[in-house]
Amino acid sequence: MNDEAIREMIAKLSALLVDKRCEPTTTGATFGELAEKYLERAAELGQDSVSARSRLAALTAFFDCWPVDLIDASAWAAYKAARRGGCSEGGHYAVSTSNTELALCKTVCALAVEAGTIAKNPFAKIKPERGANRRRETVSEAELARILDAIDAPWFRAYVLLLADTGMRRTEGLRVRWSDVERGHAHVAREDSKGKVARSVKLTDRARDALLALGRPAGAEFVFQSRRRGCETISTPRLATMFRDACQRAGVQFPGGKYPVLHHLRHSFASRASRGGAPLLSISAALGHSNIATTSIYLHAGQSDIDGAVLAAARAA
Repeated sequence: MNDEAIREMIAKLSALLVDKRCEPTTTGATFGELAEKYLERAAELGQDSVSARSRLAALTAFFDCWPVDLIDASAWAAYKAARRGGCSEGGHYAVSTSNTELALCKTVCALAVEAGTIAKNPFAKIKPERGANRRRETVSEAELARILDAIDAPWFRAYVLLLADTGMRRTEGLRVRWSDVERGHAHVAREDSKGKVARSVKLTDRARDALLALGRPAGAEFVFQSRRRGCETISTPRLATMFRDACQRAGVQFPGGKYPVLHHLRHSFASRASRGGAPLLSISAALGHSNIATTSIYLHAGQSDIDGAVLAAARAA
């Protein structure tokens, strides 16, 4: 976000204060103060401070000096309007981004309530936008099997299986080393992770077997190393095209004619892990999320999950 967009946010904030017919006070806690407390808590928990501050940048630019007792639905509406107005030409403030930021605001203030800094959470009753609740597609195990059968290249079949069984991002999968495969755990370095979270991901037996079957070329460090360009890994645009072609050949489509992309394998992994009983915190760690609120976006409830919830409630009654 550039300086001009931030100045525009501050101007709209000032106008909103006038519209509310009240003056900011200095006696109550401000959002900026609570945000700093949140960052301190995040640092104590070992979260990446740069990433956490980055997620709060637009929120603190707008709400920094705003007393929390003045924040309500109209204030949040003004923030969203400023965000959409501040996007550069061709930019887009997505509904999912708005809801993720709202969840972050709720977390910041919930911690303040827990610490006794404020009496109530001003964001608690603000509802997320419904547009982001659209069905997020996942690839079933049967569909994955059809896609794998439609892939001719053994190395690409192993790569797709790796992403499906570990939830790794496309670029993380490309950085898997032969030494990782041999010991059965893929190490994701902090600099290779979008969330800047280093982690070690266990390889399933079938994924490890598929990788080992490729055979390690002499001197190769990375499994998916471009043989034409030496040490460079394979380009992601090429992978995206190959995956789309495989989905077309397999006849795997989502409603509306949309084909899956490689990132859907990550959503599918999270949903399978959730159905298998893995705790949210464990799924978040496996995916390398720096914010657990992001993980909830990846989880998809099916009919069996809904039925299971009803039966669990009945047993507890």
